[in-house]
Amino acid sequence: MPLSKSGIAVDAVSALILCCSWLCLLLSYSKLPETIPTHFDLTGGADAFGEKVQLFYVLSIGTIFFIGIYILNFFPHKLNLVTSVTEESAVYQYTIAQNAMRFINLALAITFSYLSAKSVYNALNGAVNLDPWMTPAILVLLFAPLVYYFMQSAKC
Repeated sequence: MPLSKSGIAVDAVSALILCCSWLCLLLSYSKLPETIPTHFDLTGGADAFGEKVQLFYVLSIGTIFFIGIYILNFFPHKLNLVTSVTEESAVYQYTIAQNAMRFINLALAITFSYLSAKSVYNALNGAVNLDPWMTPAILVLLFAPLVYYFMQSAKC
């Protein structure tokens, strides 16, 4: 299935967010203290500390997810869809599934970039907490595309 302009735009924004996060981390890495918060509880409080090199792990995982989902989107017939796909519904089902995956990919890019950027900011400013709204916002970002997909899929 050919890529739509909006699909290309969402993929490009996701990639741009990750690239900017990598640039931010690389430019600030030498200024970071050796020990930084590396894990946060549900309220955003730091509950583990480690070496600053672990920030690379966060963005690496986000980048690997992005690449994997991006590639998977070229094979929508491999996705486990919630409804049976018929000849008549294939284009519709694959399109909404691909769109959902694109927005999940965007949500993951935002999530991992936020975690990286906030960790850099905190380390440079001596703070140890994430924003309290972060956990609910991430949950909404990740589950909204799924809810939309299920609702659209049920129409078929």
